[in-house]
Amino acid sequence: MDDIIAMQIIGAVLFLLATVKMVNPVKFNESIFGEIPEAEVAKLASMRMVLGGTVMAISLINLICSFMVSSGEATEAILISTSVGLLVFCGSIIASKLRGFIDHIPVPPMVVLPVLAIIGFVGAYV
Repeated sequence: MDDIIAMQIIGAVLFLLATVKMVNPVKFNESIFGEIPEAEVAKLASMRMVLGGTVMAISLINLICSFMVSSGEATEAILISTSVGLLVFCGSIIASKLRGFIDHIPVPPMVVLPVLAIIGFVGAYV
């Protein structure tokens, strides 16, 4: 897989994910946690917005670099670091479950994040 295409795939998927998190953070939280006590809705929505902004930043780094960086070594480094970061993000979700902060592990990020990491590693190494 071409490294530039891999960066664009990762950037586009993360952009969509971030947009969903930021457009309706309350609904997004309810889909994960179920009904949320009224006193906690705004706090959790604020945290979801921050997470959405972080995901958006990673997406924009990949999208912008896919158009501005042409060196093979530089694009490989961006893909490898993005992929490792996505796996760390995935690990933090698992750690939240192991530490008892969430009742269940949400399936979508446990599928999307590793798949994007694989695309990044394949784009960097193949």
